Amino acid sequence: MHRQFAGILGSIAFTITVMRGWAVGGDATNVLPRAVASLILFAVLGAVAGRIGLWMVEEGVAARFKDQMAATKKPGK
Repeated sequence: MHRQFAGILGSIAFTITVMRGWAVGGDATNVLPRAVASLILFAVLGAVAGRIGLWMVEEGVAARFKDQMAATKKPGK
């Protein structure tokens, strides 16, 4: 999940930065370094957000599994 978020957010940031730079009349020597920097920044942010999301899902599944296993092991049920 974190790799997907990193790839998606990085690509979107790169594309938006390039489009914005060209829309205001910037040349490639100014636009591309900023686009690469935004790609890296948002890829890292996406990876962190995706990893947190994955962790939350794993914790939720593990807690639900423990609860269900505990409920089936109780005597008399």
